[in-house]
Amino acid sequence: MQLTDYHAKYFAYELTKRCSSDSLEKLAGAVAGAQVDLNPHQVDAALFYMLEPKAKNEMEDPVVLAKRDVAVTWCKQASDHAATCGGKSWKYALIPHDAIAENMTLKGLAGQFSAR
Repeated sequence: MQLTDYHAKYFAYELTKRCSSDSLEKLAGAVAGAQVDLNPHQVDAALFYMLEPKAKNEMEDPVVLAKRDVAVTWCKQASDHAATCGGKSWKYALIPHDAIAENMTLKGLAGQFSAR
């Protein structure tokens, strides 16, 4: 693929721009840059989970709630886009740390603590 000068400048801008800490673009950049090794059984999963465990005493913190709202918006936008191209939906859940047990499933945790 041959890049035009315009595209080269655009990519340079996107790679070097700075975003505020509560920006949806900052979260999207972090998620897009994340590398996760998937196990074979995870590849065919029906959806992606973004699960965020937090200390129980931080669950009502304004910063945590603001980040939750941004993550919920990002998951909705990612799911909407995925629906147009046959991709998988995204679901976000903010989970108090003391609610997690070894016998729980991702689906169970997401069902109990999903943010709407």
